[in-house]
Amino acid sequence: MNLVIGSTSQLGKYFPDTYTKISSRNIDFNIIENKKWESAYICFAEQRTYLANNSDTEIKKQFDDINYNKTKYLIEKLQSSCNKIIYYSTAELWNRCCGPININMPFNFYENYYTATKHKMTIELMDKTKYPNVVIIFPFNFNSVFRGNEYLFGKIFNSIINKTTAYVGDIDYYREILHPKMIVNESIDKNNLNKDFIVGSGRLTHVGDFIKKLYLNFNLPLNLLKIDDSKKSIYRQNIFYSSQTNNNCSIEKVLDITIKELKERIIHVS
Repeated sequence: MNLVIGSTSQLGKYFPDTYTKISSRNIDFNIIENKKWESAYICFAEQRTYLANNSDTEIKKQFDDINYNKTKYLIEKLQSSCNKIIYYSTAELWNRCCGPININMPFNFYENYYTATKHKMTIELMDKTKYPNVVIIFPFNFNSVFRGNEYLFGKIFNSIINKTTAYVGDIDYYREILHPKMIVNESIDKNNLNKDFIVGSGRLTHVGDFIKKLYLNFNLPLNLLKIDDSKKSIYRQNIFYSSQTNNNCSIEKVLDITIKELKERIIHVS
C-alpha cells in the first residue's frame, strides 16, 4: 500500500487512484501507524507568496510550523510503518546558481520563508543515520490547473479558461518548467527511490514564449496579457537548470499536458 499525505496539493492530484490519499489536516495517526506502507509521500507545504493581514513574525511562524515542525513530526511518526518516505524539497535551493546543477553541489539560494524552511527540513533529512528510509526529491518549478491564482501560472491559466486579462510581472527570463504529473511519475518509479535526486528536464525554456504559446493555441489575443516590466525577476541573471537531461520531462510534453488540462477545464466551466 502507498500513502499520499496532502491530497489537495498539486502533486496529490496526480497520484494513481490506487494510492491512499489523505488530507494533511487533522491526520488520524492511529490509522496510518497501524498499517505497513510501501511508500508514504509528503506532498503538503506552506508556500504562499504572501499571507494577507499577517505580520512578518506570524508569517514566519506559519511557514516554520508547517514546513518544519509538522513535517518533521509526521516523518518521525511514519518511520516505523513505511519502507520509504518521500519528502519533496525544492530545486529552488540552488536558485542563485548559474548553469547546470546536480545533487552534489552545495545549496546557494535567495532566502525567503519558503526556501528557508525547506532548507532547514532538507538538511535534517539528509542525515541518513537518523532518517535511513527517507528519500528527498528536489523538483524544479511545476504548474497545473490546480495552481493558485496568486501565482504567475495560476493567473495565466485563469485568464485562458475565462478569457480574462492577466496582470503579471516580468516574464522575460528562462526557467525549467515542469508539470506535477511528471514529478509524480518520477516519484513512483521504484528504480528512482534508492537515493535523493533532482527532477528536471535539463532544458531551459523562455517563460514568456511558453506562456504566449498557450494563448495562441487557444486563439486568444496576446493583449489579454498585461505585463508590468518594472517587476524584474531575480532569475534574469541566475539561470539554473538540471545537469541531467530527462526526456520524460520535456517541455513539449509539459505543453501537451497543460493544453489538454486547460481544454478539459474550459469544457467543465462551460
